[in-house]
Amino acid sequence: MTRAEYQTEKNKISADYKAAKTICAASKDHGKDVCMSQAHSDEKKAKAQQEDRLKPTLKSHDQTEVVKAETNYAMAKVRCNESTGKDKDNCLQAAQATGKTAKNQAKTDLKTAEKKPHPSTKKPNRQKRKNVTP
Repeated sequence: MTRAEYQTEKNKISADYKAAKTICAASKDHGKDVCMSQAHSDEKKAKAQQEDRLKPTLKSHDQTEVVKAETNYAMAKVRCNESTGKDKDNCLQAAQATGKTAKNQAKTDLKTAEKKPHPSTKKPNRQKRKNVTP
């Protein structure tokens, strides 16, 4: 990815976020909170993915996975706020358990980043050809 492509994509991410905020402004109450949270999450994920494409290392890929886990957890918390009482508590517990599992997995992958190749740089499995004589 060249610097020009990077800057163009960065501007597009920013424009998409501003457009989403404008759409969210028309919503009311809890719907607005969910919409704004979704817009913010999408922006964070897009920026992390952009950085991963700019510097395709396993570490950046795993950091992108951590960001995805964090933003998914944040979205789940916002969605749980609509519920009340035990439903809300159960929803938050489920979101927290799922979020911790995903984040821990991504962090574990980040610690072992040096041991495996980046997904985008994986070379195809080439088998040796045997000379066959008739």
